[in-house]
Amino acid sequence: MSNCSIVAVIGIGRIGCVTAACLARAGHTVRGIDINEARLAAIRSRCLPFHEPALHGVLEEVLDSGHLTVTSDLHEGIASAEFVMLCIGTESLDGTAVVAPVLQIVDQLVQAHRDGIFNGTIVVRSTLPPGTCRERIQPQLAGTRLRLVFQPEFLREGSSVHDFVDPSLVVFGSEDPAEGARVAALYEPNDTISQYVSLDEAELIKYACNAFHALKIAFANEMGTLSKRLHARGSEVMRVLALDTRLNASAAYLRPGFSFGGYCLPKDVRLLESCGRHLDLELPLLAGVLPSNDAHLDRSIADAMGLKVRSIGIFGFSFKAGTDDLRASPALSLAEALLREGKEIHLFDPFFMPANLSTTQPLLPVTLRAAHLHTDMKSWLAVVQGIVLTQAPGTLEAQSLVESSLPIVDCFGIMSVPRQDGAQTNPPDAAPLSAPVGTLVIAAAAANSSQPIELSVVVPTYQEAAGINSFLHSLCSSLESARPGSYEVIVVDDDSPDNTWQIALAAATRLPAVRVVRRQGERGLARAVIRGWQVAQGRLLGTINADFQHPPELIVDLWKALTTTDNAAQSRSQPSAAQVAVATRYAPGGGVGDWSPPRHLLSKSATLMARLILSDRLHGVSDPMSGCYLFNRSLITGVELKPAGYKSLVEILARSRGPLNLVEVPYRMELRTTGKSKVNFRCSFDYLTQLWRLRSAAKLKV
Repeated sequence: MSNCSIVAVIGIGRIGCVTAACLARAGHTVRGIDINEARLAAIRSRCLPFHEPALHGVLEEVLDSGHLTVTSDLHEGIASAEFVMLCIGTESLDGTAVVAPVLQIVDQLVQAHRDGIFNGTIVVRSTLPPGTCRERIQPQLAGTRLRLVFQPEFLREGSSVHDFVDPSLVVFGSEDPAEGARVAALYEPNDTISQYVSLDEAELIKYACNAFHALKIAFANEMGTLSKRLHARGSEVMRVLALDTRLNASAAYLRPGFSFGGYCLPKDVRLLESCGRHLDLELPLLAGVLPSNDAHLDRSIADAMGLKVRSIGIFGFSFKAGTDDLRASPALSLAEALLREGKEIHLFDPFFMPANLSTTQPLLPVTLRAAHLHTDMKSWLAVVQGIVLTQAPGTLEAQSLVESSLPIVDCFGIMSVPRQDGAQTNPPDAAPLSAPVGTLVIAAAAANSSQPIELSVVVPTYQEAAGINSFLHSLCSSLESARPGSYEVIVVDDDSPDNTWQIALAAATRLPAVRVVRRQGERGLARAVIRGWQVAQGRLLGTINADFQHPPELIVDLWKALTTTDNAAQSRSQPSAAQVAVATRYAPGGGVGDWSPPRHLLSKSATLMARLILSDRLHGVSDPMSGCYLFNRSLITGVELKPAGYKSLVEILARSRGPLNLVEVPYRMELRTTGKSKVNFRCSFDYLTQLWRLRSAAKLKV
C-alpha cells in the first residue's frame, strides 16, 4: 500500500479488534484504544478475549511488526491520527441502542481537537439508531474542522476476518461523498464497489440489512413448516425458489413504491394462509403480508389527501404498469377513497386502450362511476390541479409531468418532489453527488456478481433532454444485441435545468441496464465521466456523449475490437493485448461531417497540441481528443486522476500505468443533432492548463 495512514480505533472488542488488526495488516499504523485493562493485557500477550477464527494469526503478525499498538490513554492513541474509528458497543438487553458512550467519546474528541491533539475524520462504526449522526453528533462537531463519516459494519461472528478482507457490502455515509471516499481509500485495494449515501441512509442500511436477513430466515422457516405438513421438502422448495435470480433472489421488488395488487399475489398469499389455518399452523409472517400492504395503501391515501385541491389526477390505474388489467388495483382503491372525500377524480393510464373505454366503465365499482377516464394525457393534465403517481411514467410522460408544474404525490418514488423545508428530494436511483475533492481514484472492479458486468459505459449529460431517451434506447439496443446482460450504462448529469436526469431516470425504469447519477454543485465533462467510473462495476470502462455525434453502435465496435484483440493475444500466449480502444476521426477510414472551417482549425490545433506536449505518452495516438473510447479498468485502478476541462482521454492516457497498447477504430463524426456544445473559452483554457499539468506528471513518472 502506497498511502498509509495513522488510524485510531476506540473500542477493541470483537468488531474493533478485527478492524484494527486488518487495517494494520494492510500497512496502516493503527492504535487500539480501550478502557478495559484486562482486554488490553490479553491482546498484548497475543491472547484473544473471544473466539474468532483467523484473527489470532493476524493479531500476532501486526503486533510483532509494530503496525498495531494498544493503549488506554485516549490522547496518546489519537495524537496525529488522520482517522478515529468508533467501535463502541451500543446494544442493550431491552433491544434499544445505548448511544451515550458514543456521544461521550465524541465530546472528548472535540475537546482534543480544541487542544490541538486531533484534527481528522471521525468514522463511526458503532450501530446507531437512524438520525443519531445528524441530530446528535453533527451538532457536537459544530464550530470544529472535524469531519464525520458513518461506516456500518457487516462482519459476521465466526467469519469476521474473511468479511473484512472480502466484504459483501461497503457503505459510507457522509454529507460529502468525497469524505467517504477518503475513508474508502483505507481499504484499497478492494474489489467491492463502495456505496456513498447520506448519514441517515447509512445508519438505516445497517438495520435494513439485518431485518431483511431475519425476514428471509423467518420466511424460509414458515415455508419449511408448511412444506413439512404438506409432505413436501422445504429445503427443495427454497432451493428452487432461490434459483430464480431475476425475480426471487434479486433486487426485483426491493424498491419502495406503491402497494401491490392484481389477481395473483393477493390470491396466493391468502391460499397459503388458508393452508396454514387448515393445518392448525401459526404463520404470522405470511398472515402479516396483506395487512402490511393495506396499511401502506392507507398511507398513500393519506398522502394524496394532503393535496389541497379539488380536481386530482391519478396516473396509472391498472394494478401495475404495462398492463390494462384492473383486477384488485390499489390505484382504484385510492381513487374510491378520494371520491368519498369529495374529490373530483380523473384517471389516466398510458396502457389503457381507448377501445376499451365502453367495456371498462361498467366494470368499475359503483363508487368509481363518478371518476373521469382519460385516454389523452394532454387533455388529462388540462383539467387536474394535482397529481398522484401510482406507476412509473415513461420518458415523455415524465417530461410532461415535470413541465406541468402541478403538485405531485409520488407513491411510486420516481419523481423529485418538494419536502416540507422546500428543498428537493431525489429519486433513490438518482442520488446527488456534491462537489468532490480534486483527486479522483478508480477502485478495482467487483468480482462476486451473479451476472458479472463486463462493460460500464458512462454517458455524461448537460441539457440533453431532447435526445437522451432515444439515445439510451439506441445504445442499449446495440449493446444488448452484442452482449446481452453483460453491460451497464451510467448517465451522469450535471443537474441540467431542462431536467435531463429525470427523463433519463424515467427511461431507466424500462431499461434495466441504465443507472442515473445527478451531480449537484459541480459541472465539467471530464469530471462527470470519471465520477461515473467511480460507481461503475465493469472490467472495461468507457464513455460516449449523448449528442449522436458518435453513433451509439460505435461502442459495440470498440468493445469487439478490444475483446477480439484480447482473445487473439491470449490464443497466441502474448501478454501485450490492447488495453485501450479509441474511436478516431483522423485515422484512415475516419472523418468529420460538414464542419465549419473554425471548428476544423480548433479541433486539429487541440489534437496537435496534445500530441506535441504529451509526445511520450501519446505516440501513435491519432485522436487523443476523442470523446468515445473503452479501456481496461486495471490501467488506472488506484491511479490519482485530476481531470479538468472537457476531455478525459488525455487524462487516462497520460496518467495510466505502464506502456499503452492501443487499438483505433475509425469513424465519421457527424454534426450534433441534440443538446448544446459543452465547449467554451473556460473549457479551452482548462484544457491547455491540464495539458501542461499532465506533461509535468508524465515527467515525474519517468
